[in-house]
Amino acid sequence: MREYRLLNNNWKFTYGDKVGASPDEINRWQDIGLPHSFGIPYFMEKEFYLGYGTYSKWFELSKEDCKKRILLKFFGAFQKAVVVLNGKQIGEHRGGYTPFLVELTGNIRPGQNHLIVCVDNLWDATLAPRGGEHQFNGGIYRDMQLILTAYDYIEEDGVFVQTTQLKKEKDSWHAELKIGTQVHASEKSDLSEFDSMMLETCICEGKEVLARSVEPLVMGNSEICQSISLTGITPWSPDTPKLYIVVSRVLCNGIECDCVRTSVGIRTVRFDKDEGFFLNGESYPLRGVNKHQDRMDKGYAVSKKDQEEDMAMIADIGANALRLAHYQHDEYAYELADIYGICAWAEIPLVNSMTA
Repeated sequence: MREYRLLNNNWKFTYGDKVGASPDEINRWQDIGLPHSFGIPYFMEKEFYLGYGTYSKWFELSKEDCKKRILLKFFGAFQKAVVVLNGKQIGEHRGGYTPFLVELTGNIRPGQNHLIVCVDNLWDATLAPRGGEHQFNGGIYRDMQLILTAYDYIEEDGVFVQTTQLKKEKDSWHAELKIGTQVHASEKSDLSEFDSMMLETCICEGKEVLARSVEPLVMGNSEICQSISLTGITPWSPDTPKLYIVVSRVLCNGIECDCVRTSVGIRTVRFDKDEGFFLNGESYPLRGVNKHQDRMDKGYAVSKKDQEEDMAMIADIGANALRLAHYQHDEYAYELADIYGICAWAEIPLVNSMTA
């Protein structure tokens, strides 16, 4: 079964590239928790720290844990990160705003495991955004978690839901959904010996299953496309921000091996250069605000509570639209926009120009 474990607590931190530090040195580092930013205080400072910062954490795994596939998920680290586990470099990432995964499977051990992450916010003309007078504080400034799955699994962020048709017939709404699911069936797993391996996809409203589709799986990586029809649904809009749950399950001889739940609003959107924005087939004026992800006392290292407060204030003034500038925000920001009934404009992290 899939399991998520938050890794935000009990970290050590120091400035500089200290990947090779001894245990005695690490013990003298600062005690911190995630999210964390290099530059506190932040607001109206004349200068901020440019350079490296190194993070250290010990975490424990059982023998049963080590029989599973294990991933480390960073929700955001600015802007280049090198990941070392038990003395071995196992991953790196360039880019300060997108979540990224590091495979731990094969490098973990029962008992204590030592994780070192070195992050830097040095100028790099090949990494966006680079134009404008923006401050870019370094750090692991979003959540981090362990993801444990079976060897037959749905890829992380591997479920894609699209409303291909939405129409009102008399007093009832009808929708056609296209769902793409990235699945891996591994020959390493005992589950691969089962006679039947299936992907089951259900559309749920609370505990009620509105529709169900089942497709067979093959060994290796595959993307399964399913079409599901729904009648009597409530389309998502700022006036009625109704959300449904897509439940995706890998079944081996009927036994659940993996399960992913995806919250989704059923809607269609389009822009017309002359007539403006259309939501669910009807003209819909957008009136909103612009939002960066930082706070004056925390920099980029904002909490979920901070994000909830921000979104509640935006909704309270009557806004129905939000520009999330100038980069991908935390995944939670998009979830909140759906919950509060706010049309969110997502941007790639590019200001003016960059060097290819």
